[in-house]
Amino acid sequence: MFRRRTAHWWLAAYLVASLVNVFVSVRVVDMTSKTLLMPLLLAYFVSSLDGLRNQLVTCVGAALVFSWAGDLLLMGDG
Repeated sequence: MFRRRTAHWWLAAYLVASLVNVFVSVRVVDMTSKTLLMPLLLAYFVSSLDGLRNQLVTCVGAALVFSWAGDLLLMGDG
C-alpha cells in the first residue's frame, strides 16, 4: 500500500498534526488535527514495514484503528 521511501513524509505529517493539536487552541483546527493523528501514525507504521506481515503487525494496526475510533467517539460535547 505505502512504500518505505514515503515513511519519512508520513512521520513529518504526523509531527505537524501533533504540534498543531498541542499548540493551536481553535476548536475546528484542534478537532481536525486530532482526527488525523492516528491515521497518520498508522500510515507511517505501514509504510515503514515494507511489506512485513505477521501477527504483531496485525495487532498493532488494529490497536491504532481502535485508538482512532476511541478518539472519534470521545470528541463529542458530552
